[in-house]
Amino acid sequence: MADDEARILTMTVERGKIAEFARAIGDNNPIYFDQTKARAAGFADIPAPPTFYEVWLRFIDFGGDRPRPQRTQGGPEGGSGFDGGREIEYLKPLIAGDVVTMTKRDGSPYEREGRRGGKLTFKVEKCELTNQRGEKVMVVRNITVSTSKVPGER
Repeated sequence: MADDEARILTMTVERGKIAEFARAIGDNNPIYFDQTKARAAGFADIPAPPTFYEVWLRFIDFGGDRPRPQRTQGGPEGGSGFDGGREIEYLKPLIAGDVVTMTKRDGSPYEREGRRGGKLTFKVEKCELTNQRGEKVMVVRNITVSTSKVPGER
């Protein structure tokens, strides 16, 4: 593992958790509940819905092995911070039985001049999910933005 990469979490994708998650989001597709139907659809086992990775993000943000990041800190003049969005690359499905490791890498911050909030500082956190075969299954980029002053102040 590279110096700028931090191992965050390793978990096993469980059939029961997939079914629980599918029920919670209201997706009744039988491939999330029945191994025979999942295999008939071309999967090695029961696949997880695409947003299942949120289970890991919630665990990390609300009680995992790392503190929840502060996302509301502003710049030195008392600005504010906000969520700048999320980019997700789905590379392979998460499958029941997979042992998935999520690693996090912080990218280099970059700045742009804003119209109302002064200087904007963008930070990109890159999370990669890799299965037990070393295959990258997903890349998530979380972007946070902090302003150098409160928008609207002169």
